[in-house]
Amino acid sequence: MKSTLLKITLFSLLFIGCKTSNKENPHHLEASILNKDSSKKNLDWAGTYVGTIPCADCSGIKTKITIKKDLTYTKQVEYLGKDTNKTITKDQFTWNDLENTINIENVSYMVGKNTLIQLNKQKESIDGALATKYVLQKIATDTKLTEVKWYLIELVGKPIKAAQKNIPNLTLDSNNNRVSGFTGCNSISGNYDLKFGNRLSFSKTISTKKHCFNNPYETAFLGVIEKIDNYTIHNDTLSLHKAKMAPLAKFVRVK
Repeated sequence: MKSTLLKITLFSLLFIGCKTSNKENPHHLEASILNKDSSKKNLDWAGTYVGTIPCADCSGIKTKITIKKDLTYTKQVEYLGKDTNKTITKDQFTWNDLENTINIENVSYMVGKNTLIQLNKQKESIDGALATKYVLQKIATDTKLTEVKWYLIELVGKPIKAAQKNIPNLTLDSNNNRVSGFTGCNSISGNYDLKFGNRLSFSKTISTKKHCFNNPYETAFLGVIEKIDNYTIHNDTLSLHKAKMAPLAKFVRVK
């Protein structure tokens, strides 16, 4: 009887220990799964990943890594609160034998679904409260959306009737995640955030302060920019939406 109770107790302690370990390191389970399969073969890993890595003597290391199918990478780092200089390096990266981890500048990153997880010097998962801070998230991209000048053709269900030079427009620049455009009166600029699932939002949008009389579009146009959270593209038409509502604005691609 005592022997049976001892075995049950030891099993319970082992179970609790494993459960606690997974809570401390949220990527432990993902790491164990990836060790069985090739991330290189099974995941769409090429793309750009961003995040802010913890720093001992600064506010954080803003990191942006782009990895390509030809096994080359571009890495950009900025030490926040320490200097304003950005360091950019370009070279080749290598996969480990299991094809689930890549090595960039003597730093190993586990390749997960839309993530790069920085490992420690022993090429193991980083534990503790800061574990999630070592995860770089993949940026969503859409070549149909960016680097295109979009002219407004419909605003809140009403067609746009204006001379070519007065038509509001938008352009999204994927190199720095910036949006620029024209309201029909003033120039605007700001940031955009593109996520998987066609989620799109604009932030920190500013505009010039020119006073234009008889401009029926500016106020509504700026209001739409603040509200939208997703988009669709059909043929050459871009529609901006709020949730599942009807399009708040429609644009046509300038060829």
